[in-house]
Amino acid sequence: MNEKELLPFDQWPLRVPNIAKAVASAEEITAALKSASSGEEALKAVKKFFRESDKVGEKVQVIEVRYTCNTEDKKLKKIVDALDEGLPLLQNATVAFQKAVLESPHRPYLEKKLGSH
Repeated sequence: MNEKELLPFDQWPLRVPNIAKAVASAEEITAALKSASSGEEALKAVKKFFRESDKVGEKVQVIEVRYTCNTEDKKLKKIVDALDEGLPLLQNATVAFQKAVLESPHRPYLEKKLGSH
């Protein structure tokens, strides 16, 4: 198969994110942002957070769409139920990260590099 060809959606691998690991990673990145001694260090932390968040988000989206297509799949139902319990914990870690960005002394640098939204 050519690299540019995509598998049909129902053949995409089902990768369940490890929510506990994602929360720990978000907390670690938040700590790195808070302790950043320069704008460049803060920017590295923000970019790392974005990458990690994207990885988890992509996995969750595939799971949710596949479950929406077949709500009778017991395996997917179990996974979705576990995500429903775990994702609020990750959301809390995300809010803590966002708050750290807003309170960062490097916020002007971050806004210069990333824009203000």
